[in-house]
Amino acid sequence: MKRSILILTLTTLLLAVGTSAYCATFADTYGMSPQGMSMGNAMTAHVNDWSSVYYNVAGLGRTAQNLTAKDKPAPVEVFIGYLNTQPQPKLDIPARYSVDSNGETTYYSTNADQDLDYGSYILGATIDLNMFYDLESIPPHALSSCRLGIAMGINDDLSVAKVSDLEPQTHNYLRYGREAQQLTLLTGLGMGFLDDMFGVGIGVRSSFGGNGRVLLDGVQVSTEEQKPSQQNYMDLKLESSLVAGLYVDLNDLDLGFSYRQESKMKIDPFQTATITAVGNIPLNLALSILDYYQPTSYTGGISYRFTDRLMLAFDVEFQKWSDYEVSSNQQVNWGSILPKLDDIWIPKIGMQYDATPKTALYLGYYYQPSFVPNNAVTGSVNWLDNDKHVGSVGVSYKVGKFLGFKVPMALHAGYQLQYLVDRTVTKSEPTSMNPSYSYGGMVHTIMVGFSL
Repeated sequence: MKRSILILTLTTLLLAVGTSAYCATFADTYGMSPQGMSMGNAMTAHVNDWSSVYYNVAGLGRTAQNLTAKDKPAPVEVFIGYLNTQPQPKLDIPARYSVDSNGETTYYSTNADQDLDYGSYILGATIDLNMFYDLESIPPHALSSCRLGIAMGINDDLSVAKVSDLEPQTHNYLRYGREAQQLTLLTGLGMGFLDDMFGVGIGVRSSFGGNGRVLLDGVQVSTEEQKPSQQNYMDLKLESSLVAGLYVDLNDLDLGFSYRQESKMKIDPFQTATITAVGNIPLNLALSILDYYQPTSYTGGISYRFTDRLMLAFDVEFQKWSDYEVSSNQQVNWGSILPKLDDIWIPKIGMQYDATPKTALYLGYYYQPSFVPNNAVTGSVNWLDNDKHVGSVGVSYKVGKFLGFKVPMALHAGYQLQYLVDRTVTKSEPTSMNPSYSYGGMVHTIMVGFSL
């Protein structure tokens, strides 16, 4: 009875923790783990470590007898890692300018290609519930594995989120820089059946939303800094999105499927009321914020182990960008020019080669088409996204016991290069403030860590 209570408590606690943070975007842009990133993120069919909660939550339920000794995960796993990305975009845009009634020219620069580099600390953990109770003893004796998992990413400057809700005319990369910098947390539960012949999993990734109100009193009509009397209200709620998956293990052949529901940070309405000091004129503003949108995605994968040393994996991911949302204010003000985005298919391939009993080498590649079609940016919209060829390499090395303790440790490192295919944006009616331009470049990313 005590064991059952402990299992229930751990399950409830871990899933509750998973509803207290934001959705994952650094992982959607680069990858969740060094191994995953190094294999081109083609992990859906065979993943079985802490990163299962992102790649295929069902993989948490793969711990039983049909895994080889070197593949079998420990009852408890802890991962600590770090990701650093250095985008090097090439944004070639003419100087924008405006001329006032007096003939004075004002020039404007864009900083869309600035300050896109950042780092994230990555934490992961799993716990096998078979440690507390023999799950196969539960009738009808089909449940062979059950693990809880958690994966977390924290900005290395310890900021929680960097919110941007920009009008669509602003030049802005939708996958890099501020758009991917927020606290990330996913949790899940995976179960394997019939000696892990197949398994299912369910979990959550979460954002927050709600509404707010601000009342400012005694506001001066002035350009000077002011600190008016204020009353603030903020009602925030947790908005979790579903992740789910399944796998089928046919010895050397593995099949997998993963689902991630769309997620976003939405604060709507964010009402602001102001009373001016002169004339007591009330001003009522209805504002809104929507950021960190990630589309619904479906991924299917297959992995095949040709020999004891060589495994190949192939995934296909579908991202439903046609459901893309903007805040209600953006919709009201810019709805007439907002484009329809493209749904995209992303093929991925990865390879693992066990060079020695302690050393594994990884290669990966995927092609990611842009979800921003050409006809979306011929007018005033300036969302930036390229077709991408993405290649990666990596290594894992088992160093044995850690600091003399009876705890095995492995080191992991991965490097990813994203080549942004050159793109030319030709405006249908170019102006001095909205000229035609081109952009491309590269993105270098490394991820390192160790697991206990």
